[in-house]
Amino acid sequence: MERDYIRLDYWTSDRSLVVDFVFWNRGARGWRIYIISQIDYQGRNCSSHAAHWLHDNDDSYPYICWAGNIETLEQAKSVASLWAECTARYIRSRQSFDDIANQLKDQFGWEDDYYYTDLRR
Repeated sequence: MERDYIRLDYWTSDRSLVVDFVFWNRGARGWRIYIISQIDYQGRNCSSHAAHWLHDNDDSYPYICWAGNIETLEQAKSVASLWAECTARYIRSRQSFDDIANQLKDQFGWEDDYYYTDLRR
């Protein structure tokens, strides 16, 4: 039986942050990307609004806040890559997450998975 989730680590391009993600295939509802790592925001605002994450009602891990349906694993990996890169830059800069995302959004294609490490256990 095939799993409906995949667990992968993502290293940011500058190697300043590694994020443990679980990519959950929710069928027709698309993919959800859970953030397993505890991110140290080093004093930056880490609210869900400022850092673009949400929570389910059951106190599960936070997941990436993304408008629209993420239809494929490749798209989910691209979204997670963008979120991780934005988070790393957000932590070490004075810029807002949104400003950083607008600067980086065109740099991540669906096939760019070379910073991922498979965590199948």
